[in-house]
Amino acid sequence: MDIANSVVSSSSPFQTRDPEEIGPTLSINLSRNEQIDQKIAKIQARQDRSYRRDLLRESLNVKSAMREFERLLKKGQKQVDNSSDPISRSNSDLGDSLESQLDSPISTSLPNVSSGNIVVMGEKISIDVSTDSINDVIDSINNSNAGVTASYNTSSNKFEITDDQDFNISNGTSNFFAELDVTTGTIESEEEDTQVSFFKSEKFLQAFDKFNRKMNSFFLTAAEVSTKLGIANEADEDGETLPDNPFTTKVKSAVENAITSQFNEDFDGNGKNRFNYGFTISFSTGEFLELDKKKYENNIDGNVQNMLDFFLTKVDDTNTSDGGMFGLLENTFNTMNSDLLEKINAKEKTGLLVDVEA
Repeated sequence: MDIANSVVSSSSPFQTRDPEEIGPTLSINLSRNEQIDQKIAKIQARQDRSYRRDLLRESLNVKSAMREFERLLKKGQKQVDNSSDPISRSNSDLGDSLESQLDSPISTSLPNVSSGNIVVMGEKISIDVSTDSINDVIDSINNSNAGVTASYNTSSNKFEITDDQDFNISNGTSNFFAELDVTTGTIESEEEDTQVSFFKSEKFLQAFDKFNRKMNSFFLTAAEVSTKLGIANEADEDGETLPDNPFTTKVKSAVENAITSQFNEDFDGNGKNRFNYGFTISFSTGEFLELDKKKYENNIDGNVQNMLDFFLTKVDDTNTSDGGMFGLLENTFNTMNSDLLEKINAKEKTGLLVDVEA
């Protein structure tokens, strides 16, 4: 027996196959692995598009709140200061009890008033506390040559003297006006700053707050999305500053450009910029806009125009926005949203390859 041929023909576990028979099997296995990788890539791509949709939604919400806020600002910009007729009135509510004594002798209704006179526009008007009532004094003022109008406002429980021109009143030899807590001296027209009133209105503050909440939500979502997409930088050591990413960096740049353009100021070391309006712009993990309502109401009087200049878009002869934060943010969000939409709507590849050999 040929021993060599016997070994080769035996069914040994070490028996090998022709390489040409093995090739197709290896090719099929590699193709399947590639398909698995490609399917995983497709799932990841869908997730990435979903993340970008979330950010796009937040961005559109900011733009909506920003436009609402901008409309109110422009409405406030058109407000015109109104001058009311000069008026001198009681500085406090005199109470219902006094109203019931308008026809009683002054000695009863105002026991600290003494007989004498008051002076209105140079006219001396006599008062006898034992016989005259508050209504009698009102009639005496209206029937004099002073030319003013006196009344007791029952709705506000206040004594009032009005005229369409500046006028002058004094207590004379009686403390009648002082007892009624009425302002004396030269009474000039009261100018009502309707712009300031508008910026202090609840409607304005609500729009301000809504814009704040939407911006803050955008910053938080942008941080989460950029982390999921793997494009976020690390936060600072203390974790006080949100991680920088291509989305928030562009928005921060727009805000900083508006501040530099209008005030030539920079953010402090904590990523905040405080204005004398009473609010703070911050890129921290807290609020984007932090409003101290009391400080805001106390300081807005002299800062209305500065606020308008800061927020509203300025347009030059070439129709280029300059300085206004809303204009800069509008351009930034438009560019960002266009990029997000392009990636969201990108044609999806099948990710499948045909293994011809298999």
